[in-house]
Amino acid sequence: MENNLYDQLLNAANILIYEQKCEENIAKLDRKKNEELKTKLNSYDQKVRKSVGSIKGLLVPGIIALACGVLFLFLGILMSAILAAEDEDAASSMGVLIAWGIIFLIAGIVLLVLAFNKKKRNSILRENAVTEYNHYKNVVMIEEALQCDMQIQELKKEIDDLKFDKLQATEFLPIAYADAYSVSFMLVLVENGRCDTLKEAINTLELERRHHQLLNALQVINLKLDYINRALVLVQGNMERLNTNVNKIKEIEKVEFLIN
Repeated sequence: MENNLYDQLLNAANILIYEQKCEENIAKLDRKKNEELKTKLNSYDQKVRKSVGSIKGLLVPGIIALACGVLFLFLGILMSAILAAEDEDAASSMGVLIAWGIIFLIAGIVLLVLAFNKKKRNSILRENAVTEYNHYKNVVMIEEALQCDMQIQELKKEIDDLKFDKLQATEFLPIAYADAYSVSFMLVLVENGRCDTLKEAINTLELERRHHQLLNALQVINLKLDYINRALVLVQGNMERLNTNVNKIKEIEKVEFLIN
């Protein structure tokens, strides 16, 4: 294994993977701003529409019951006035008719009162839902969109700041292989001792790409992510070693200062 090639690939992988992570985060924030926020807005809009429950189930039966009660009462009173003196049985039947009229009348009044109360509750629910909807649309959604824009701008600035370091880190590579997956794949090859030179690593990479053409898209994506994750482990391990060395140097400098 050529340590120089390994170090070059490790440095390039560190920058390219970080750049890719920034681009992925930008894409996620764009989706959140353009899709998730609109989805939430639509859910609030549906909540407003659904807040008004139908009162027909109470209003229509109430009107029918009230009308039947009035009709029965009217017929009962009218017929009892006409037939009461002539036919006792008819008078008794009219009494039953009046009783049913009263029952229907009471039922209709109860249903109408319930419908009125439900309408009043619906009005309150709708006002609350509209207030919540307007607050989200005019305050929360704007704030979240601004936060997304700020985070996107910060990530884009980080990517711009990486351009010079990226050019330096990938100058030893042909431009066709200066991407996160290619560098990660070659880094793993060199780490495993399968390749010692850049030319060997590129040739092996090309064989892998031809192999990818025979696989479906999902398998290719999984393979690429696997190599990038393995390269990321190597990068993180290298960063930990660097931090350890820095701490050791600081301890040595502290001891020398105390001795002197």
